[in-house]
Amino acid sequence: MVWFTAFSTHVDKYTKIHGKEEVDKKLYSSLNYCPDLNEFSLIPDFKGKDFLIKKNKADLLIRSKKYKEADVVINEMMSNPGEFKQEVCDFLYFTGRYTFMSKVSMPVNYQDFWTKKCLSYVQYAAYNLPDRENVQVIFSYAAILDGILKQMPEAAKYLPEDFLAPLHGVKEFSIRPTELKQKPSK
Repeated sequence: MVWFTAFSTHVDKYTKIHGKEEVDKKLYSSLNYCPDLNEFSLIPDFKGKDFLIKKNKADLLIRSKKYKEADVVINEMMSNPGEFKQEVCDFLYFTGRYTFMSKVSMPVNYQDFWTKKCLSYVQYAAYNLPDRENVQVIFSYAAILDGILKQMPEAAKYLPEDFLAPLHGVKEFSIRPTELKQKPSK
């Protein structure tokens, strides 16, 4: 990224031309998914830098299957999101949903731990999302809970008899319009 190197080495020049807010936005968007945490040490401070370091560190730990270490970083983000509450919720929603929907393979000794953590992340996102019009997050939380309950035989004593197979109406939980058919699976 030649342009980024030039941009980041002349931040003061661009700040004078475009203003600090615009330069901070550009740095934030350029480093949003930066897998090399060392890159951050080469970049001057900008709004969101500390948040991105934590988010990207958590993401790297998850990809390395270091779930307990990732959870420590994520809990720090959740306990003090500051002005990045939307971004924390987006990250937690994606992390949790990805784990449940993609059937990520993970070491057996982490399956229960990470499954529970991901459910708590999606719950946090559904409860705390500033953009309350984003029903996809709330739907995903409900769908994940629905799926978990259907996989737990011991939950049956707390559920209505027709919970697993509804007797009336639509048979699956979805926000898809009834006239829109399900995408065929391969």
